[in-house]
Amino acid sequence: MKSLKNTLIIALVLSISGSLSGATITWIGGNGNWDMPNNWYPFQVPTFNDVAVINSGNVFTGVYARVNRIELNGGTLTVNGILNVHPTIANSSGKIHGIDIADGATFINEYQTLFLETGSSSGFKRFIFNDGTFLNQSNGYININGSSFTGIHNYSCNSFTNYGIIELNQVNTGIYAVCDTYNYGQIHISSTNNAIGVQNLFYNGSSALVNASNSIVGGSTTSFINNYGVFSNRPDGRLYIQNRLWLTPNSTLNNQGHMFIDYSASQSLINGAFNNTGSLNDVHGTLPTINNTSIIARPISGTIQYNIPIPNALAKGNNPGATVLIWYTTPTGNVSAGSYNNSTNVFTPNSNAIGLSSLFVRTRINAGGNTARHEVKFDNPIQPIVSGEDHQVETYQITAFPNPASELLNIEVRGIANDEMYMARLTNTLGQTVAVTNCIDQCQMAIPYHLVSGVYFLTIEKDGEQVQAPTQIRVVK
Repeated sequence: MKSLKNTLIIALVLSISGSLSGATITWIGGNGNWDMPNNWYPFQVPTFNDVAVINSGNVFTGVYARVNRIELNGGTLTVNGILNVHPTIANSSGKIHGIDIADGATFINEYQTLFLETGSSSGFKRFIFNDGTFLNQSNGYININGSSFTGIHNYSCNSFTNYGIIELNQVNTGIYAVCDTYNYGQIHISSTNNAIGVQNLFYNGSSALVNASNSIVGGSTTSFINNYGVFSNRPDGRLYIQNRLWLTPNSTLNNQGHMFIDYSASQSLINGAFNNTGSLNDVHGTLPTINNTSIIARPISGTIQYNIPIPNALAKGNNPGATVLIWYTTPTGNVSAGSYNNSTNVFTPNSNAIGLSSLFVRTRINAGGNTARHEVKFDNPIQPIVSGEDHQVETYQITAFPNPASELLNIEVRGIANDEMYMARLTNTLGQTVAVTNCIDQCQMAIPYHLVSGVYFLTIEKDGEQVQAPTQIRVVK
């Protein structure tokens, strides 16, 4: 009995030590489940320290599986639960790949895949290296973290398609696409170097939400999209670029959807073809002249006055389906900022726009298509009412106290005659009116009891027109 006990202990120790050393576990199960020991050789399910090798068959993960890395040399691996990959062990070429998908092999993510990195390893590292077929289904979610890794290297000219969500957090390079890469889902990238590098085709067919928050690292500006081939943002696509865009000679970027560019001119290098047939927001006016047949919203220079038409308010081409729906005062509210004529491309700001340095224009590319709201910046705040032949601006000084307020708000407006009536209006952040008071000289506004604590805006109107920029009022209940 004692001898048997010692034998079992020795076997257990050898099993644990073998697993800790990073064993290679090979699939022999044909079509079967990952979590069955008899489907592997030696007869154990791969652990956090092991390399799983799949040469053929159809493998289905269970509720939870974890492994150091996977060599998918053939067959199909389908993730039905959570797969946790922690790559630290190099392959025979000295490279560390979390999942290595060989030519002829298929990786399908039905549910969730998590990747983690400790930073303890060195070498040429990629979380996913695809030389076969990669498919992230609509319910699939892939989360990749690791500052020294490339997130996804699509080397395959077979297939790389995303219908689900891929998050690449603080990776060295987000996606490096040597061959055609198709996105119909969402891709979120926070990259310390290159978010997307394209050598052939990156096809954004739905909603690629790409965001790199780090603009300067170690004194050098980070790059965002380096395009050496063809990058297409399709009609339903929505692409945000918050850092650098590089188009090399002979490359092409086609925007057919909604695209937002928000960086300084020094971060742009446009040597290839940039074609816009969609809706483009050049927030800071940093782009050079591009091929535009649709809508570009960019800054408007000069002094802009309320109720004075602005010609050529947008850069517009001849796309008949590209339509401006409305101009708003805020990025999320519903307060109109003025009137716009699609035929003449003339915008006329109304009194709601007075004092604002940015307005937001809602566009639609094609009838029935989705819409987007683009920011239009101004050199100076939009000027209030002007009167007289010399166009001297009427000035008003608004005093409102206490601020913060809870029950009553005292209001006084200097610049309006003592016997003239004006209206004080309090609105919420959505532009909805929550209180109105008619005033002569000084007055009090009762704060409605049902208002929640937060930020509101006080505007003064005379003869139906707003006379000054809104005053921020904080309500405390």
